[in-house]
Amino acid sequence: MESEWGVVSVSADKMTATISKKEPPVGVVFNITEGMVKDLLFAEGVKVNPDCDAIKYLIDGANYNEEVVVARGKAPIDGLDGIIDFKIDVNDTKKKPIIREDGTVDYKNSLQLAIVKEGDLLATYTKPTSGQYGFDVYTQMVAPKPGKELRTLHGKGILFDAESGEYTAEYAGHVVESGSSYKIEKLFQINGDVDIESGNIVFNGDVIVTGDVRSGMMIDADGDVFIHGHVGAAKVLSKKNITISKGVQSKDQGILKANGTVTCKFVERCRIEANENVYADSILHSTVIARGHVVVNASRGVVIGSNICGMLGVTVKEAGNDSEMPTILQSGVPREEIRRVHDMELQLKELEEKLRTLEQHQRTLDGVSNPAKEIVDVRAKVMRAKVVVSSEQARLHEEMDPIKLLMEHAKRESKVHITGVIHPGVNIHINGINYIVDRAIAGVVYRLRLSDNVIVYESD
Repeated sequence: MESEWGVVSVSADKMTATISKKEPPVGVVFNITEGMVKDLLFAEGVKVNPDCDAIKYLIDGANYNEEVVVARGKAPIDGLDGIIDFKIDVNDTKKKPIIREDGTVDYKNSLQLAIVKEGDLLATYTKPTSGQYGFDVYTQMVAPKPGKELRTLHGKGILFDAESGEYTAEYAGHVVESGSSYKIEKLFQINGDVDIESGNIVFNGDVIVTGDVRSGMMIDADGDVFIHGHVGAAKVLSKKNITISKGVQSKDQGILKANGTVTCKFVERCRIEANENVYADSILHSTVIARGHVVVNASRGVVIGSNICGMLGVTVKEAGNDSEMPTILQSGVPREEIRRVHDMELQLKELEEKLRTLEQHQRTLDGVSNPAKEIVDVRAKVMRAKVVVSSEQARLHEEMDPIKLLMEHAKRESKVHITGVIHPGVNIHINGINYIVDRAIAGVVYRLRLSDNVIVYESD
């Protein structure tokens, strides 16, 4: 809208109104007053109170055709999203051992856990706000954008009171991240040693031992196992990770077996099996097998008289000694695993032939019209046999496929890395190919040259 002296316009969002002065004809003077400005706004339908300072500037200081904002609406205030405020520290470091710059492991911090007691307050939830309404220059209400609800922590062992907004622990345990939420895993803590008095420990959650695990004892846990002391000739099994603050001296009678990672200060005369990695400061006269990496790279990280297999790689500070104590460092898939895959492939071929025969029998039986009871019974047996064969095929694939995937990866990535010194007599195995070190050499990486299946080495 415009008048003889000015033009008023309203923004597309209706939140501001501007006026610009027209340049008067030659010889004409517009004596603009505050009342004239307000009348022009009123004629446009603008109902909010105008800005007096802006009007004064429009009259006395603005150039011709300069748009001056003389009236504003009030912007809505959007609502705040819901907030979950944790009352405990859930930054659990147990999953990844902390490796210092010198290659040693920070066991103290690796053993930190987010532990709660039954009824402990875990977090509080503040609901989202709806925000505050605003209005435009016509005094029409403008709705705010409401805050978003946060997904609640529907994790096992976590209780939520909708009225108070409080999350509490249903039972004592260990708070762990579970996807985009959290859950409480049951925790069993031994304040002292695992010995004859405590008995063997079999538990469906995490296990913490503040003392030692004595020889002849066993821990079998569905969760993580944390041992602050030493382990003797004992058996420690975990479906997750094993962390031992001190070390293991098992007299060739102990075993550590984990579906995840094993972390231990020193290992002597023990067998270790891990589906992920193994970290240690030293390994003596032991057998260590990891589907991931084996890392013994502390400032005095030494492997002597041991058989070490890290399928994705081995990193050692010092390997062997001057007396040429038999020491084997393996990377890639061991021959035993390769043979196992071969055997499973043969079993699968036999099962496939058996399944084809059963399917042929089923087609023949299905073609019989008005079959007698004997035919119906035979057909049912054939169908049951097919289910058994298919189930066995699935089991073999579940066991074999990860190994074959690892074999493909190991062909490209397998290596043995010596950051310090490797002594004569150490036997290097990479994907089934052997190489015996004939002289001491420092800072070297051994790999398998795929073109001719020969182990070669280069400076790291």
